[in-house]
Amino acid sequence: MRMMNEKHFQVGARGFLGITRDWGCTAQQKADLLDLPMPMPESPNELAAFIDEARLYRVSRILGIYADLRRLHYPERESADQKIHDPIDEAPFSGRNLLTFILADPEVNLASARDWLSKKVRAKSLELAKLRKYDPFYSPW
Repeated sequence: MRMMNEKHFQVGARGFLGITRDWGCTAQQKADLLDLPMPMPESPNELAAFIDEARLYRVSRILGIYADLRRLHYPERESADQKIHDPIDEAPFSGRNLLTFILADPEVNLASARDWLSKKVRAKSLELAKLRKYDPFYSPW
C-alpha cells in the first residue's frame, strides 16, 4: 500500500473544495460529505489537517463522480455541475438527486453513486462507439 503524505491531503483538500464549490454545496453539506465537525474549514491548508486516508478515499469517490458527470454532459460544464441537483427516478435514487442520496449515508452511497455513474459513462461510450463504427466521421460534439 502506498504511503500517504501531507501533499496528498493538500491536493485532496483543494480538489474537494473546488468540486463542492462548483456543485454549490453548503458548509454543512461539505462537512457531512467528509464526516467533519462544524465549523467546516474553508481553506485547503486548514482542511488538509483534517484529512486522513479514509477521508481521502471519500474525496477520491467525489472526484470520480465529478469526472463522470463531466463525461456524461461534455462540453456543457454548468450542465454537469447542475446534474448533482437534478432528481433521478431510477433505483436506488427514487426521485432524489445525487447529492441528497449521497448525503443520506456518505460512507455507503458515495460508492453506489460512483458505480451507477460509471455504468452510465460505459453505456454512453458503447453507444458512441457503435455510431462511429457506422459513420467514421461521427462526432457527438
